[in-house]
Amino acid sequence: MAGEPILVVEHLPINRKLMLVLTRRMKAAPETRNLCVIAVTSYAMNGDELKARQAGCDGYITKPVDARALLELAARSLARGRQEGQS
Repeated sequence: MAGEPILVVEHLPINRKLMLVLTRRMKAAPETRNLCVIAVTSYAMNGDELKARQAGCDGYITKPVDARALLELAARSLARGRQEGQS
């Protein structure tokens, strides 16, 4: 698995439905289902985090992004993914 991506940080644009469809497809495909996906948005609206998680996002963060918070979220999400992959 060396050289394969393990983390995707995706920006949710105003038309976030398209990105969430992409996330669902990545999580449904055998070759990309284990990717850790973190959604980043500057247009946070009520229910967006829930929709992102239902689409398969492992994390959700709003702009302006605090770099330390993003790194901590990525570390937690990756660790959680490794634990789930072992069970």
